Amino acid sequence: MASQRPAAAGIWGVGTYLPPTIRTNDWWDKDVANSWLSKDAKLVPEKGKERFEPESEGQRLVLAAMAEYRNDPFYGAVERRILDDDLDASQMEIEAAKAAIRAADIDPGAIDMLLGFSILPDYQLSLNACTVHHALGLSRNCVAMSTDSVCNSFLHQLSLAEAMIRAGRARYALLLQSNIVRRIVPSDWPSSAWFGDAATAVIVGPVSEGFGLLATSHRVEGSTNTALVASVPGARWYDEGRVLLHPRDPKVARSIILHVADHGKEVVTDALDQAGFEPSQVDFYASHQATSWFRPLTQKFIGMSKARFADTHAVAAHASACNIPLALHAGLHNGSLRNSDVVATYSGGTGLTWSSVVLRWGRG
Repeated sequence: MASQRPAAAGIWGVGTYLPPTIRTNDWWDKDVANSWLSKDAKLVPEKGKERFEPESEGQRLVLAAMAEYRNDPFYGAVERRILDDDLDASQMEIEAAKAAIRAADIDPGAIDMLLGFSILPDYQLSLNACTVHHALGLSRNCVAMSTDSVCNSFLHQLSLAEAMIRAGRARYALLLQSNIVRRIVPSDWPSSAWFGDAATAVIVGPVSEGFGLLATSHRVEGSTNTALVASVPGARWYDEGRVLLHPRDPKVARSIILHVADHGKEVVTDALDQAGFEPSQVDFYASHQATSWFRPLTQKFIGMSKARFADTHAVAAHASACNIPLALHAGLHNGSLRNSDVVATYSGGTGLTWSSVVLRWGRG
């Protein structure tokens, strides 16, 4: 472990792995897809079935955005990547990690912290982080652990890594995220079209003062932990039967979605206030992309009118904790994310947690 305490910590490199197989909407039988509409597949019911009165401007905007997709059985998804059935999440994570290490241009032996999140790990009670650590040949002195905050895992990982590096307890941290949750969703369910397979990796290391992480804001609301679960329907995940991803309490799930804009404004403005910035001063916005409207709606509502962005939902669909790293990677490659940019982020994960991290991009 390193003992010298750097002034700050930031992102050195981002790597991604998207499986080569692309599944477009025409993969689903039209009758099956259209039946989703009549089965109340929409997250907010049609007018007359159930009345929703928005309690805030944020909720009103969410309802309006969702109404635009009322007649779309795919709810805005167009393409998603599909991992071959004989491959595991760790194999994607290894490739993403290699790409991140190349992008950071560091010696893998300098990595002494590995934080992983696999929404569907290779095995229960055996960490994918250890599998990746072995495949990369990292130091035995490396701290390797799972950090499970579902879709919000990356921002929690980033906060933990920054704290360890600034405390002098780590030199470089490797953050891993992967998503193959569609494997526990039957192909005739509406949600089978919402998710895409992906893996991402981020290298965090010391940067000059004024760069890297400038502020963080985290929130939790445990009363909503029944919104979306992976279990045997009506039972626990270890009971007899097939584990499936499903809303245990649909009303709670809808409530979470209705609060997306308000939650985002709460944490992003808090993090920006801590960092000394106004929303209008944000140069790049990287958000969760669970839906096609998530990023534009929250960006407008929070007031980040000048911020550039990189949307990935059209090609990767909902990729869970990979969403923000995918957006950062896309921004780097299309030129919309630039050195010295003030970057604001926002994501949330079932349970419920939601977070924002504000950073200045680059090493200084």
